[in-house]
Amino acid sequence: YLPKCNPSCNTGKCVNDNVCDCRGTLFKGQYCNEYYLIKRYKIVDNFLIILLFALSVLSVILIFAVIIYRKKSLIKQSGYDFLILILIGTIFNYLHCYFFTKDISRIYECYLNQIFLSIGYSFIYVSILVKTLRIYKIFKGRVKIKKGLKKTSMYFIILGFILIQLAIISLWKITDSVLIENKLTNDNQMYNECYYPLSNKINIIIRFIILFIGSYLAYEIRNVPNNFKEDLAVPVYICCLMNIFSDIYSRLNITKRIEDFFNGITVITYTFIVIWFLYINKFYKL
Repeated sequence: YLPKCNPSCNTGKCVNDNVCDCRGTLFKGQYCNEYYLIKRYKIVDNFLIILLFALSVLSVILIFAVIIYRKKSLIKQSGYDFLILILIGTIFNYLHCYFFTKDISRIYECYLNQIFLSIGYSFIYVSILVKTLRIYKIFKGRVKIKKGLKKTSMYFIILGFILIQLAIISLWKITDSVLIENKLTNDNQMYNECYYPLSNKINIIIRFIILFIGSYLAYEIRNVPNNFKEDLAVPVYICCLMNIFSDIYSRLNITKRIEDFFNGITVITYTFIVIWFLYINKFYKL
């Protein structure tokens, strides 16, 4: 007696009429034609989640600390309102980083991920950019001025970068351009990945421009007296370096779980560098 399976068992073994044995294959299901879902490293994901929660609490504590000490000269000179904006940006960055600890299963998660990234990145690095630009205009501009940029102009620059990126994301929603694609690892385990249209390149270019201009300005004001500037250069340089690393290992043949871990550590690293140089060092000097 030879059992028959219709449809066939593919790479599995037909052990009884329409009964397949998928043991020893990379597939599952009634006919051994379904992919296994990728198994995440729960310990690694939970470690990142705990770390993100702790850092978010730290950002909230620092917001209250900035408000409490806002009349101190060291805080006042830095612009306590921009210090608060940057801290809010770090929280958005941590929310963006949370998506590296889970499997994307719904379209709205793809949108939220990009919204958190756009707002967090703009609050942090555009704020640093305009603070650096203000110092540059005072000391390095062709016409020497006393006050640099007005605060309203600085706010408009930050808001402008955010609105451009959110407008692009809104356009995706209107045209239903964002999809969730099923992809396979080298061992045929399936995972979901957000697919964004080509216009996402615009947001990437915008973030690159922010870093490029910020790096240039940070280099230009390197010789400005220390009492007139903050430690703005190192956070920008570290962010550039971490983004280069991120691009390198995204091109390597590594598993999705490892790539998510590296991406998460990258975001946490360059965000914490901002916390260290702009806040912890500052409060230590108070």
